[in-house]
Amino acid sequence: MKPVNVHRSLQNLACKSFNVCRVLAYATFCFVVFAYTDLYARKWEDSTRFPVPKGENLLFFLQRTKDANTVIYELNFKSKGVLDTENPVKTSWIRYTENGRRKELNAIEEKFAYGVVSRYSGDDQYEIRLAAYKKMPLLLKRSATDNKYHIFLACGDKESLLTRVFVQVNGGSFWNPKVEYIDITTTDISTGREFVRRINP
Repeated sequence: MKPVNVHRSLQNLACKSFNVCRVLAYATFCFVVFAYTDLYARKWEDSTRFPVPKGENLLFFLQRTKDANTVIYELNFKSKGVLDTENPVKTSWIRYTENGRRKELNAIEEKFAYGVVSRYSGDDQYEIRLAAYKKMPLLLKRSATDNKYHIFLACGDKESLLTRVFVQVNGGSFWNPKVEYIDITTTDISTGREFVRRINP
């Protein structure tokens, strides 16, 4: 039996721990940049490349550079006008590469990537958090403008409507994608002006 190389084993363990720390640091960095980077108005560069989903109950949607397939986030009603208080937001795919068919998220996508976690916070309002980005609180509530439910995102001392998310990915894997940038598009409630906040990891 070969003797155990303790030094080499400790080196391997240290490398694995370092890689885990890098992933955690990257996630924290993304949150900090998103929370404190100033908004800027700009043209939605990829709107002409990818289809824009429509729907009466659509809240916002997420797209990636991989393909046109889109994750949509919609209101989940138990009956007409009555939200499901346990799961007010439902997510699913529009598979544009498969003739636009709708498809449910699988269990891994739901839990670790594109799903949401919700909590009723009273007064017909819900705290929503993305499964892959739980440090960023979103608020689902009715707008005073049209009395319809929207997803609101705190932007400084204002609230803006979250409408779309675009992720520029260049290689990597499902668990560790190489993200070049993330564009978060919001709309100012009072002016209707669209803004995009870019995260550059």
